Amino acid sequence: MCSINSDFLKEEYRNGYLITDKMKKVWAVELDLLSELDRVCKKYNIKYYAAFGTLLGAIRDKGFIPWDDDIDVWLLRDEYERLKQVAPKEFTGKYYYQDWYNSCGRTWIFSKLRNSETTAIEYPDKGPEFNQGIFIDIFPIDEWDDEVHTNKAFKIVQRELFNCINNPTQVLRGILNGEQYAIDIDTTVELCNDYIKAQQLFEQLTLQNYGTSDIVGYYYDQMRMNNKKYPKSCFDETLYVPFENTVIPVPAGYDIILRKYYGNYMVPVHEKNNHEDRIIFDTDRCYKELSLIHI
Repeated sequence: MCSINSDFLKEEYRNGYLITDKMKKVWAVELDLLSELDRVCKKYNIKYYAAFGTLLGAIRDKGFIPWDDDIDVWLLRDEYERLKQVAPKEFTGKYYYQDWYNSCGRTWIFSKLRNSETTAIEYPDKGPEFNQGIFIDIFPIDEWDDEVHTNKAFKIVQRELFNCINNPTQVLRGILNGEQYAIDIDTTVELCNDYIKAQQLFEQLTLQNYGTSDIVGYYYDQMRMNNKKYPKSCFDETLYVPFENTVIPVPAGYDIILRKYYGNYMVPVHEKNNHEDRIIFDTDRCYKELSLIHI
């Protein structure tokens, strides 16, 4: 899917922003990870799409946003579960598929594909047993009931499970303060202390209700930004657009999605990304070596 030449790795300015040769090397590793993901998805006829800033960059910049440092992709929930099933046997050698089940206590509701021979230290408190190679993020897109089809009981329980996974301290504090929960207190306390069980229940509940709504979105966004949802029909067709020296699939309804996230998205706005000054990148050394240094 992708080949990297020496010119790609050269330092350059884009939109007045300097992209160093070091960041170009990080991009090259991520493009290789994207190529590996593409190989597996094509093998099993699994659909994936550029997401978030990667989608924006694909449409507006025909590549990375100049100040971005990662690749994000989406899969509809049913496709995401299919990828999870084949990932352990397909991603081998330097390629490592990481989700909540093998993340050494990191409570994610998404997954990562990593290059185990490189370094992207995001969690310095983790030792070398936690894979911190350079990565691309893989996000599930879930159905999100509209106002007409809302199953309030389902959404309340789903939200409580999400909070047990992502903010158990706040949930436990709420119990001590007398707050009421749909899930009984003993079970809530158990789930706050067993994120794997909470994660399993969250995914089971989500899958049980899949196929009941025409509105979709990334669940984490729904918890924080209520307008970040869009018609499922946005993903009915796939377009392939240029992305650096390759192509990347995007949902045909990308305009609706990008306007939800970025408004007038064709006007570049330099915003500090989530990883700036927070991730230690090294394309030449394994995270196991550097994780011992930076703890």
